[in-house]
Amino acid sequence: QEAYDKLCQDISLIDFTTQTNSVAPIIMSIRDNVYQNFAADANKNVDNDENDQTQEKPKHQPKKYRYYKPIENSITKLLLNHKLISLVDDRTGKYAFFCIACEYYTLRFHYDSVLNHVFSETHIHNLSCILQSDKHIPFSMTDSSMEKIKEMNEKFLLGLEITNSANGFNCRLCKCRIDSTEASILHILDERHLAKLSDDLYIKMKANVPDGTIPEEWGAKDLSWTKFLSSYGKPHNSRDHVITEN
Repeated sequence: QEAYDKLCQDISLIDFTTQTNSVAPIIMSIRDNVYQNFAADANKNVDNDENDQTQEKPKHQPKKYRYYKPIENSITKLLLNHKLISLVDDRTGKYAFFCIACEYYTLRFHYDSVLNHVFSETHIHNLSCILQSDKHIPFSMTDSSMEKIKEMNEKFLLGLEITNSANGFNCRLCKCRIDSTEASILHILDERHLAKLSDDLYIKMKANVPDGTIPEEWGAKDLSWTKFLSSYGKPHNSRDHVITEN
């Protein structure tokens, strides 16, 4: 204790005034730098907050409703020509299709699975064999060979603005090349392509209808292909397993 008291007494007698003159500016400089950095960080955080708020508030884009029924009508017409029966499955409440030629059953979904089926070599072969073996079965084309059925499929794609040449498939609306038939089906069911196709069909319809009346078979407008397909397709009678539509 005596040693500690003596140390405190010795320290109290030391004059620090000559040393604080050199230390004080350093302390002040450190303090100023801390304040400046803190202020810069605070401003940066404010800027980031403003940027985040700007990103969180995108520009208001009006919702655009389109007519998708004409596109679906062309798809269902092709399926009918391929001898597919449309049904409603009461288990899911969704549309389904049954292929008579292949005894193939699938739900509608976005029409991707059923379109892939009617474009497949197996289905085209089966359909051609059945039509050639029984001339009483009505068919939209005079010739029921595999080549003619493929030609019918190509005309369907052409109606949806997909052309086929020696260089492959091309989309006139989207200005892009497509690698295969399967990719063409995916492309024609893409929301962006369908929106452009709907707009194109609408412009052509307006040019041919002077009074501007929308044909009844065009149905109602919808926001997207997905919403359009989900807007109907419920079973008419819950006790029926499937219901024949055509």
